[in-house]
Amino acid sequence: GAVAVECYGRQAERGGGWVSYVTGEAPSSASDKGKKRKAAAGGASTVGVGIVELAPNTTGIWVTELAVLGRGGFALRGHQQFNLYKDLTGETRRFGAYVEALGAGQAVVVSIADTACAKSRPLGPKVYEALGKLGAPTGMEPIAYRKAWALVGFKGCPPGEASCAMGKRSTLLRLEATFGLDAGGKTVVLAKKEDQTSIIDVVTGGNQDRAMA
Repeated sequence: GAVAVECYGRQAERGGGWVSYVTGEAPSSASDKGKKRKAAAGGASTVGVGIVELAPNTTGIWVTELAVLGRGGFALRGHQQFNLYKDLTGETRRFGAYVEALGAGQAVVVSIADTACAKSRPLGPKVYEALGKLGAPTGMEPIAYRKAWALVGFKGCPPGEASCAMGKRSTLLRLEATFGLDAGGKTVVLAKKEDQTSIIDVVTGGNQDRAMA
């Protein structure tokens, strides 16, 4: 199944963004494809797109929890805010407990819609320890004040294998990842992509986007 997240920190307007994901199951045989064509002709389709909005001007981090379904697709399991900006100590403890309680292979999108932390109160090591359990790289660059940042991973993802990046000043950050199940039924990241777009280019019509695999 495919997942995408786009977010822009407080430096871009008032922040905001969205998470999108494939719902249902993708066709994998001629029979399934016939069912999909029938659905397109007026029947009930089993494949669609789910969208979760990241509310503008909301601080801390947002976690969107997705259940991986069979051959491809997700079901939304939850979406909640951990306001590390307002209560760094308490919300760090709550976020750590949340990650610890996730089931192995549980897919998540972690993102921001304004700023993850206050300038005078940077995120502590316990936050990065929890992110590491979702596939963030070991020794990752600290999440900066008012910068776009996101991670698409899963519980138990090896460090560095999640799609994880931080935007530069005044950028739209977009991450995409494709998940699957291995022969043993365990969640794996099959592909990932990162794009960053300058807000200035969007306003002026410039063409300085950069994409990284």
